[in-house]
Amino acid sequence: MELCPEDSFELKPGKGKTIRSNFVHIIWSRGQRIKEKFAKAEVPELDWKTASREQIREALISTEAQMNEVFAKRLAKPDRFKPMTFFAYMIATRHTIVRKSRSPSE
Repeated sequence: MELCPEDSFELKPGKGKTIRSNFVHIIWSRGQRIKEKFAKAEVPELDWKTASREQIREALISTEAQMNEVFAKRLAKPDRFKPMTFFAYMIATRHTIVRKSRSPSE
């Protein structure tokens, strides 16, 4: 996200979806998985047209922590789902996060 300048946040690189809406979709997708395992979990709900970079960044970081709990719970019962299928889908969402604390050289 940090590599995307503010003026390009509204670009539509594919299928008519803006970069902003793609990030919001990732958060929504994570939220669906989180609520599936933790019904009472609070997951940020962002508007794909108006979410600020800061709201998106905070939501990515908080849902990353919640997804770690989802993975732990799912891996405890590997016979109930295919771990690699779930992992393959979710790995893409994990790599979208660029934490404020990381420097470009990390």
